[in-house]
Amino acid sequence: MLGRALLLSLGLLAGADATAVAQAPALHLRRVEIADPAGFQSSVAAFALLAPAGWSVRGGIAWQTAPCPLHMIVTHAAVESPDGSYALEFFPTQTWTWSTDQLANEVAQRMAAAGTACPARPAMNAIDALRQIYLPAFRPGAEVLEARGDAALAAELFRARQGEVGLYGAQAQLWSDAARLRLRTGGSEEWLVGGLTVMAHPVPSASLAMQGAIGSATALDSVMSVSFAFRAPAGQLDASEPVLSAMLRSVRINPAWQMAAGKVLIAVAQAQLKGAVDRANIWRDAMQEIGEARMQSWWRTQESQDRTALAFSQSLRGVQSYVEPTGGSVELPAGYASAWSNGLGDYVLSSSPGYTPAAMMPGQWTEIQPQR
Repeated sequence: MLGRALLLSLGLLAGADATAVAQAPALHLRRVEIADPAGFQSSVAAFALLAPAGWSVRGGIAWQTAPCPLHMIVTHAAVESPDGSYALEFFPTQTWTWSTDQLANEVAQRMAAAGTACPARPAMNAIDALRQIYLPAFRPGAEVLEARGDAALAAELFRARQGEVGLYGAQAQLWSDAARLRLRTGGSEEWLVGGLTVMAHPVPSASLAMQGAIGSATALDSVMSVSFAFRAPAGQLDASEPVLSAMLRSVRINPAWQMAAGKVLIAVAQAQLKGAVDRANIWRDAMQEIGEARMQSWWRTQESQDRTALAFSQSLRGVQSYVEPTGGSVELPAGYASAWSNGLGDYVLSSSPGYTPAAMMPGQWTEIQPQR
């Protein structure tokens, strides 16, 4: 289990020696934002999460021209300690297609090679997808120490997409899977986690059509929409789980960004979007629809959009729910004697007798209580 003194606390670096870190009086968590700097002409927050004070964000959201609408928005960002030894990294969504019709596969592969269609490759389980797609792209040369499934994440992904099954026809079926690989690279270890869904649905058979016949084949549309990694120094990965789990559970998507991005993808799929000006208009409309009051509280709201973020860490350990002074709750690393909030997205946890954050940090701090 994770030692409390894992990460940056009140100015102590996560890479400091174990004795110094163990003596840290408190763990200070602060809200950080992952930005979309250019998708809607000006920079906006796409999502936010809690991270140890002093950690920084590298990367963010980028937009690109791509034949697959889901590949247009590239989420690649890391929240990492000052020395880079600890990090939580988010990877882009990957999608690919296959069919029971071999002719359709050959056509799809040629189109993908020409950059005019989604990648074409057979459906696979989550472990194989991590090995074949994510390792070469993001962790080339990493040594795989362990591979195992993640049933909780797979179940949550299934629930998140099951409402779409009817859109693909009465015979459509949904399948989900999730897994994690334990990797070693140099002096670091990490968990690489991925979750995918496969939608199987009937389509006209190209092979039969070539023979003058009519029939159907089954298309297999795969989407790996959940992929991230935890990194820690070798020997510290298991100890890192409560803090890293709290970081994942704190992820909140900006509802205006989510709505605007969704409208852009729909417009692209319908070939109606002309460029940056159209995206800016979509963003303006989304802001008006969401409403100022909701935008002011999006960080604290817990809605269905956060369920997958919560599922990220269902199988991890060491998280405690606390009651916010203004209502709602927040999940923080467990094992501390007391916790405080300043109402601005910062939290401090400590087990030192008599410790109060007000003595060391500015602002109004309120002690929060564990949820019963």
